[in-house]
Amino acid sequence: VAGMAPSASACEVRLGGALAATGRYTSYGAQVKNGWTIWAERLNELGGLNLPSGRCTIAMPLDLRDDQSSSALSSQILESMLNTSSPDYAGLDFVLGPASSGITMGNSIVAERHQRILFATGASETLYNRGNEYIFSSLTP
Repeated sequence: VAGMAPSASACEVRLGGALAATGRYTSYGAQVKNGWTIWAERLNELGGLNLPSGRCTIAMPLDLRDDQSSSALSSQILESMLNTSSPDYAGLDFVLGPASSGITMGNSIVAERHQRILFATGASETLYNRGNEYIFSSLTP
């Protein structure tokens, strides 16, 4: 993973992405943000992840930027976060998906182009049927 130290010493995993803090999906965006934040805080309390590169914690706060519930803006924000030549480059190891399948589709394409796994919250089959090897989800039935 990009931001992880190669030695056995401690490291930080950077998570983030574009997520609705305003607009149509504000409520769902808040739920996604709260869920990931609680998970990361609890994981860090337990000592982090035990990875081949060492014990890694999650960098806090999560780098979540408001996409205003807009598909075009969300993809644009994520592109700037993953593009090393952008002044908004975030050095993310993993991408947290936005709050709708429609918005997630565009972000999954950006994440794939930058070879970053996107943890998706979208449930549409079209997200998973296009052969993108960089999208992951654990949806409940």
